Amino acid sequence: MNNFEQAFRILVDELQDFEYAENYCIILSHGKSSADRKIVAHVLFKVFLNSLDKYPNEIKAALLSLLCNNEIEFDFVEVLQ
Repeated sequence: MNNFEQAFRILVDELQDFEYAENYCIILSHGKSSADRKIVAHVLFKVFLNSLDKYPNEIKAALLSLLCNNEIEFDFVEVLQ
């Protein structure tokens, strides 16, 4: 597991700070290649999905915010899989 994946899991599952997880994704992506930005975004996306059963309403809102954020780069083909 990547260190940032572990950090995302703590932010989402233990602290329930979905907004900070999104902001951390932006911070981690700053200055990285497009491929690396997509990896970081997809990891957070998967962490959110894995927590959907625990916090359904909050995670749905967090996913919508994440996917609509212009500062976060996704490979939408990978997201749809």
